[in-house]
Amino acid sequence: MSFSKNTDSTGDNFYDLSLVEKMSRGNEKFALKMVEVFISQISQSVQKIADASQKKDVKKIRQEIHRVKPTLAYYGTHKIEKELLILEKLVIQTFTAEELISTINTLYNITTQTIAKMKIDFGI
Repeated sequence: MSFSKNTDSTGDNFYDLSLVEKMSRGNEKFALKMVEVFISQISQSVQKIADASQKKDVKKIRQEIHRVKPTLAYYGTHKIEKELLILEKLVIQTFTAEELISTINTLYNITTQTIAKMKIDFGI
């Protein structure tokens, strides 16, 4: 099983599970379980962010970003992390509905691509 960096067609990393591999100490079942939990949690978090944006609940968006952000470093999901940081900065400032929708759509698309790549790579 490969836990190394995985890239898209542009050469950008989808994820890098080097830390997960190190934490699992070679236990592939444990590492796979961590990947499965990550997929579930990040999917739920992005959905919660989207739902909160529909309700214009900026506080809930901030809370969900704050909750999920530390986890991303373990999985080397820098694209997702970058979009969450953009979203976090956006909700701190005055923003338009279009900006919010656009940023959340980008976050959703990147997350979907990353999850799809993980599922393929790990046969989930």
